[in-house]
Amino acid sequence: MEKRVWRLIPHHERRDLALEWIRSAKRIAIGWGKIGDLDLISPRSSQDISNAVDRHYPTLKNASNGGRSLWNLYHEMQKGDLVIVSGSKKSRELVVEIAGDYEYSDEALTVNGETLSAEYYFHRPVLISDLNPDTLWAEAGGIPAGQSVYQTLIPCAKPLSDEIPAVEDKPIAMIEHLMSVAKRTRNILLFGPPGTGKTYNVRKFADTFLGPQMQAPLSEPESRSRILERLTWWQAIALAMAVNGKDKWKVQEIEASDVMTDFIPLNNSAKVRNIIRRTLQNHTSLESENVNAKPIMGPFIFDQTPSAEWYFTEAGKQSVEKNLGKELELLRNPQHIQREIGDFMEFVTFHQSFAYEEFVEGLKPESDEEGQMRYEVKDGVFKRICRRAQADPDNKYLLIIDEINRANIAKVLGELITLIEDDKRLGEDNEITVTLPYSQQKFGVPPNLTILGTMNTADRSIALLDLALRRRFTFVEMMPEPLLLPTVEGVNLAALLNNLNKRITALLDPDHQIGHSYLMSAEDLEGLHFAWYHRVVPLLKEYFYNDGERLRAVLGNDFVKPQSVDAATRIALGDFYDGDTPRFEIADLKEEQFLGALRALSS
Repeated sequence: MEKRVWRLIPHHERRDLALEWIRSAKRIAIGWGKIGDLDLISPRSSQDISNAVDRHYPTLKNASNGGRSLWNLYHEMQKGDLVIVSGSKKSRELVVEIAGDYEYSDEALTVNGETLSAEYYFHRPVLISDLNPDTLWAEAGGIPAGQSVYQTLIPCAKPLSDEIPAVEDKPIAMIEHLMSVAKRTRNILLFGPPGTGKTYNVRKFADTFLGPQMQAPLSEPESRSRILERLTWWQAIALAMAVNGKDKWKVQEIEASDVMTDFIPLNNSAKVRNIIRRTLQNHTSLESENVNAKPIMGPFIFDQTPSAEWYFTEAGKQSVEKNLGKELELLRNPQHIQREIGDFMEFVTFHQSFAYEEFVEGLKPESDEEGQMRYEVKDGVFKRICRRAQADPDNKYLLIIDEINRANIAKVLGELITLIEDDKRLGEDNEITVTLPYSQQKFGVPPNLTILGTMNTADRSIALLDLALRRRFTFVEMMPEPLLLPTVEGVNLAALLNNLNKRITALLDPDHQIGHSYLMSAEDLEGLHFAWYHRVVPLLKEYFYNDGERLRAVLGNDFVKPQSVDAATRIALGDFYDGDTPRFEIADLKEEQFLGALRALSS
């Protein structure tokens, strides 16, 4: 098996002791002691271990995380693999090489006479796919070849120094989980409190999910379509004339050009020749002597010969070179165009007024070739990506719907809610198609389209979500991960976030917890002060709006102070002032006073 790199973050508050234990014992350990020897379970998959975790830890919210942790240690992490042991995902305190197989021990972890008493010693091992093990081992100053000690782990000769750059976990554990879920279903919904990394993980998932197919070269028609899909009619006509180098053109020759042959299907328009003629007239030079129609919009770059052949004016040539030079160069050299993730993905954010017409199809007012107003059927984001996926069955496509719970799902999806089910997709056993109301076209959802949605449970609980949506999506919960946070200026951010969320859960519910991303950027005093007063505190003020006493209970007396009203103000307000109702304000603490208040909250 190919050598791989893993990351392991100590789960215990005494991370220094955990790292010292690894150095001295030359082993790693996960914990979960109630389960016993995994050899006695004879697990065939991580689910077998998750079931054991669920039996022995019935109050644990997500047994699958524990199951995956133990499965990685027991089965996935092999001899020769490297493990980065660190206090956070941005650091490398220690790099070790696995030198033996799994061994069970019921002994407590003891370092210098002190015992690590936590049940879960380390955070789940995470596979890092984009780091070369040989390069990492060389940078770490690993033990020379031929020298070995048969233990579970061999520590490297020295800890990594600061000059070694940090590496991003890709794919991180959540991405691995989403990839496994995507093998079983095409409809996934990430849900959880704000700041738990839903959007971040969606982007990482898109890179991992679509990445393998990004390497295939584009054909010339695909390359031209990539360039033309966002152009207007006059721009496409100008490029069709310029790329060929021919001086004069009949309208029918422009229509038959390679550029227009690829552009016209992208616009789904009738009477194409009339549109081309009208467009040329609209952008004719103001000095033209052969065009009777009055030009109505710039740029004025075309002119016509007495024999009805179209050409560029000198100013027109300069305008095309200046404004369409990049597109012109790419059309002449399509081999320079690379695939982009946007070729296979659409991203849309739902909101309260989002409608079926924007998502599927609707009528849009357009001016025809005679200048008259008419209505055309315009495809929405969902119909567009479905058509692209259906025409390209060899590749995977992804539709990301951010804030899916903020829209009226029945209004947005309409009759299509059934079509997205895995077994109702095109080509599946229970395939269903419908006739769309505006275009009267037959429509179905292709099997190579995955729909990934996100929802913020602070906006709406999953219990209140549309039942039709709940039945058709596989839900993946994302909760705060305090252990991803470092200690800054003596403030244990993991403990701080954990304590805040315990209080929020007790006063509100788990859906309103604060995610770890609110504090991820805090690396020094200034960053911590900014994150606290501009991210965390405003969110909590919104949660406890007009309820200063409960806000004070969450943030503590140092940050929430009784509002003082001087005697003159009380006299001026007279009977309008209610002195019996307590009012509070946020104290803007500085430096040591600020850090001291945070340390108190984290203890």
